[in-house]
Amino acid sequence: MFLSKTPGDIREKPAMLGEHTDAILRSLGYAQAQIDVLRSQRVI
Repeated sequence: MFLSKTPGDIREKPAMLGEHTDAILRSLGYAQAQIDVLRSQRVI
């Protein structure tokens, strides 16, 4: 989409792949131990 009267600019780099995985899973109720198991099983 192009908005001629609203120039845009990128102020921050996008998140890296998986950067927020732990925080998202914790917000969904996963304990760190559960997240560690998922990571060790290469699920995440």
